[in-house]
Amino acid sequence: MKPRAALRINAGPHGEFELLLTIPTANIKAFDRATRALAWTPLKLGKAVPGQNLDFLFGENRKQINPDEISNLYYKIGGELNKYLRGLLKIHQSW
Repeated sequence: MKPRAALRINAGPHGEFELLLTIPTANIKAFDRATRALAWTPLKLGKAVPGQNLDFLFGENRKQINPDEISNLYYKIGGELNKYLRGLLKIHQSW
């Protein structure tokens, strides 16, 4: 994922933030050493692959979402909260 695309994921209004990092394969060992030195144990979630969508696995169910669609929705509907919530529900109706 390109840095600008990663920033767009967090462009819309939402609650608590978590850190999501991508570490180049060549830097993983150094990253692991640094996290151990800080007594920090990050959770490894998966790996980045080309494309615009995110895949989530829930047991045997897979859900693919487009982060740009979600982060741009608030601005697309003009910032009206009720329309925004209805739009999120429509995007996620299959969940």
